[in-house]
Amino acid sequence: MLFWRAMPMRAALVLHGPNLNLLGTREPAVYGRVSLTDVDRLVREAGRRRGVRVECRQSNVEGELINWLQGAAREGFGGVVLNPGAFTHYSIALRDAVGHHGAGGRGPPLQHPRPRGVPPPFGHRRGRPRA
Repeated sequence: MLFWRAMPMRAALVLHGPNLNLLGTREPAVYGRVSLTDVDRLVREAGRRRGVRVECRQSNVEGELINWLQGAAREGFGGVVLNPGAFTHYSIALRDAVGHHGAGGRGPPLQHPRPRGVPPPFGHRRGRPRA
């Protein structure tokens, strides 16, 4: 998900959600062998070529991602790239924080969720997620 503010783009914040720290080692047949460190390096290099400083952060804690998202503008980030992982489907709080951020967004998952049995997009089911 991409979120941009109406300010000059000098810095961007990239937020990765739960379990993405395991990229490259967790189910490499599904997610590949590229680590999150490698992904972050490529993203920072792409930003640098465009004159944008990119800071990448990862957390398995929903509240920490929300705090970072809410504080992005105060920290001087002109844009946020949010890769929420499983929170794409299960986090009402993160979805509210994104709405409060003032922009909507959508991006491709690392792997198509339907074949893995992931439920329909957010809002198509009521109640609590199954464990």
